[in-house]
Amino acid sequence: MSLLKTALETAHPGYSRYLTEAEKDGLFKELEMVVAKAPSELTFYSAVSKLLVGLRCEHTKAEFSPHLEKQKKQAFMPFRFRIFDNRMFVEFAHDTSGLSRGDEVLRINDVPIQQIISQLFPYIERDGYTDHATTALLEQNFDLLGSSFEQFFSSVVLQQDTFVTQFDVTYKQNNEGSNIVKASMSAISFDDWIGLSGRPYRLNFSDAVKVNVQGNTAVLTVDTFVNYRNPVDAFHVFEEIFSDFEKQGVTHLIVDLRNNGGGSDDAQMALLRHLYQVPFTLVDGAWLSAKPLGSLAAKLNSWDRSAIDIDKSQLPLTPKGRAIPVDALGVNAKLQQPAKHAFKGDIILLTSKSNASASAALLSHIQQQPNVTLVGQATGGNQGGTTATIMAFLTLPTSKIVVRIPLIRNHYNIDNALDGVGAMPDIYVPEQLNDFLTMQDRAMQTAHSLFTPHH
Repeated sequence: MSLLKTALETAHPGYSRYLTEAEKDGLFKELEMVVAKAPSELTFYSAVSKLLVGLRCEHTKAEFSPHLEKQKKQAFMPFRFRIFDNRMFVEFAHDTSGLSRGDEVLRINDVPIQQIISQLFPYIERDGYTDHATTALLEQNFDLLGSSFEQFFSSVVLQQDTFVTQFDVTYKQNNEGSNIVKASMSAISFDDWIGLSGRPYRLNFSDAVKVNVQGNTAVLTVDTFVNYRNPVDAFHVFEEIFSDFEKQGVTHLIVDLRNNGGGSDDAQMALLRHLYQVPFTLVDGAWLSAKPLGSLAAKLNSWDRSAIDIDKSQLPLTPKGRAIPVDALGVNAKLQQPAKHAFKGDIILLTSKSNASASAALLSHIQQQPNVTLVGQATGGNQGGTTATIMAFLTLPTSKIVVRIPLIRNHYNIDNALDGVGAMPDIYVPEQLNDFLTMQDRAMQTAHSLFTPHH
């Protein structure tokens, strides 16, 4: 535990961003109380995760050891759900469950759903003050093997030392009045759980871009910016699409980013260059933590050791940490020119609570343009800048739990940015329960209506 504390206070440039020293000490005292009881590996993992969530940095999180990951892969509930006003509704169900879309789950293993959500809330990562976005990560969290719910339900709610594989589910059947059913359901595998939705576990940018043109209005859907597992030339992808828009006479554009949780800078920047009509810069500052890593550096791993091995003493010391020269920050900090086929008409971007990191940054930044309107929900992420970019990985020696520690704190070039808050829509259109039950897309309908002449 001392290693974890040393690593966070030494390497993390946002360690004191939202918390006082007393608050940080309180987080570690709570972890110490758990450790004193000789917890199981699963309970210890949950306690570490709760501490990291307390830092309010969505990129700071713990990963399972290989042992725990293997266990979880056989312990998924046989359905996937959506949450509305602290109520749980079935979205996809395995054939063995007996559930149908729209059924309301009232209790799981005799614990009321509202109580479950409340107990899990402190274990779900968030940036700054975007607490409203945490339910999206209960529904699905592909950073945590698909789901935050299964990640913490057994240890936090049921206080079990291992994953439960039997779920006693009390539910109300959709369209069946007050007919309440209680059924015992066996867990399904991770692969079966992923298969329920038809969406792959690791969606790549190369498969995430779709276009639909109707008359002079186009809908461009980009479900992820992740472009490092199966990399493609993201700029070329958008250049072809936007060139076709010009040829087809598209004057109104709806960009649907609602399922986009972020990803790679190149894909994010490629889209921005096709949405801007003027030169722009996304990032105008970045910092490392002020403290030298010393012997800690040898205990950290990363895909890019530049931020670990650098001599920080050569960088200017500021209240936010050691300032990184702008010319060393990459594409996000360089002045960008609009693409040749940048869109010149009106643009509506659809937002949701699932937006975070790079997608939330794009939304907050492009919102400043006069031809852009944001429609939908308040997002996750942080318009004041994320702590991310290069990640260090610290393996805790006994448990083999891996802790992700972001090494660079960015500041976005956004006028009057609110630190700790995501993008705020110009037109608020929340997804409501009735929309889900009737499969209506009110945000998309609203976007189209804004482009429809009214007489």
